[in-house]
Amino acid sequence: MITVGARSNNKIVPITNFTKRTTQVTLTLAQYGTDPVPSVTRVIGHAYCDSLGNYRLVANGRYTTTSATRSRTRIYKDSLGDITFKNVANFYQAISCEAESLTVDAFGVVHPNSDTVDIKHSAGAVSHVFSMDVELNSKPSWFDANVENTPDVSAYIPNASPSETGLITAAAQSLAGVKTFNDGIVLDNAAGQSTLNFYATGGTTSPTIANAGTSPSGALYWTKVGNLVTVTGHIIIGASGSPTDNVTLTDIPAGFRPIREVQHLCNLQTTGDYIFLAQITTAGVVSLYRRLVQSAADAIVTANFANSYTLAFNMSYIVYA
Repeated sequence: MITVGARSNNKIVPITNFTKRTTQVTLTLAQYGTDPVPSVTRVIGHAYCDSLGNYRLVANGRYTTTSATRSRTRIYKDSLGDITFKNVANFYQAISCEAESLTVDAFGVVHPNSDTVDIKHSAGAVSHVFSMDVELNSKPSWFDANVENTPDVSAYIPNASPSETGLITAAAQSLAGVKTFNDGIVLDNAAGQSTLNFYATGGTTSPTIANAGTSPSGALYWTKVGNLVTVTGHIIIGASGSPTDNVTLTDIPAGFRPIREVQHLCNLQTTGDYIFLAQITTAGVVSLYRRLVQSAADAIVTANFANSYTLAFNMSYIVYA
């Protein structure tokens, strides 16, 4: 087990991939072709991998057969084929082996792209012992189910915080310092979380309205992304009373207000040939005034707003801290 310090996580190999290995498991041997049938006394081993995902098998065992100068068997755990040695042409990996009597010379290999253990003796032998540490072609199918308990990486590396380096977690988390993402950021709105921390919004469907006749109605909304503020809304002039040429809504909160008054020309929503000026003051007041009317003589004159007119506006501007 390797302990990783809280401040040593530069180029750390994730513990989930670092030399994982299985617990010791029981393996077995099967007959190869027409070779003698093995009678297994005991075969045990474990599989492991390095940080690059290369898998190996460590195993040792004893079995007996009828007397033979060559003993080939197939090694497996749960079913034939669940162990495959490295698939490289002519890559016969050597293993340690012996006739148990120690009176007969022996050598052994495992065959590439197979599960075959091949032991040869200088004379007939009955009892065979072997050990190996050999490369596998891929992760055995039984590896994950038998892997040793791997401590959570958070046991070695703390979660990141504004004052500590550490892990990025799936939970809400505060970080410090400028972070650069070279390929951008994708926001997943599946849970309604597609906002960044420089995004803010608000609004009201009952703003304070003045000079707009009797019982006017309206709405006022504001949004800020970075330093860009957008204000949108509308007023419906009262059906009675005497509206003026300066209707106001209040108020846009501090932090969304412009540092200088901003103006924008808008069309009357109900009669697009009439226009009016929308203004937002540094105090957060929206003023709609000076309805411009084209007279029969092609002159432009101002007039008060008429009852029941809808005045809509949408304005954007930059604010500075």
